[in-house]
Amino acid sequence: MKILLTNDDGYQANGIHTLAKIMSKFGEVTVIAPKYTQSGMAMAINLTTKPIGYKFIGKDEDGVSWAYLNSTPTACIKYALNYLVMKPDIIVSGINHGSNAGAASLYSGTLGACMEAAVNGLPSIGVSIDDDTFIGDVDFSMVEQYFPEIFQKIHDNLIMDPDASASSRARCLYYNVNFPNKPASEFKGIKVGYQGRGRWVKEFVPYTGPAHPNIEEGESPVCISGIYIDDKKNDSNADNIIMSEGYVAVSPLSIDKTDLDELERLKGIF
Repeated sequence: MKILLTNDDGYQANGIHTLAKIMSKFGEVTVIAPKYTQSGMAMAINLTTKPIGYKFIGKDEDGVSWAYLNSTPTACIKYALNYLVMKPDIIVSGINHGSNAGAASLYSGTLGACMEAAVNGLPSIGVSIDDDTFIGDVDFSMVEQYFPEIFQKIHDNLIMDPDASASSRARCLYYNVNFPNKPASEFKGIKVGYQGRGRWVKEFVPYTGPAHPNIEEGESPVCISGIYIDDKKNDSNADNIIMSEGYVAVSPLSIDKTDLDELERLKGIF
């Protein structure tokens, strides 16, 4: 099996190195990840004439091939599919340092890479852990012990028929897996759920640190932070609720954003 890996925390993050070691047991692994952190970039790409740096690093002791691109996760996937001339059987993105459950999935660079895979008709899985240290030390033991089972089950049950019915939207699917920030000894189980709803409030706070090259004279520096407010309509099957209760949440998502009910309503109008 040919497996392509990326992330949005950068190629040096602990999460992607842990994921590469896990996935090396399943087949031939190629990593191409951002040079620097690209959190919150969703499916962003560079549409300018500014050149983008690529570097092949080499193979590690597990036989994993490593490279970085000074761009976004989506661009990493595009580069791999267009210039590395590889045809992966599956794309895995992560392990993201931070939850990508609920509304976070809309902004996630980790899942942006999965969406790019879906655009190209390739299966993909995003993997995240509910940790806010970003690229710091994290206990990945639960991911190490239980993601192989999750990966195997998803892979063995992929909808691969290109002529599948439109209602299944098979070629638009990708999978979002979120682990609670707990050790393997506190594993409670795996639950399948839907993308929970919510939003952030009080999202900007004043920047009080030292002078920063991004801030020009006369500008008021701020940072994005915020408090997440869960939608009251969410029930126990929402992925962010599942994870908050200590379970691993697995959610099937789609790049087809068509509202099918509204589609039918509009047909009656026009």
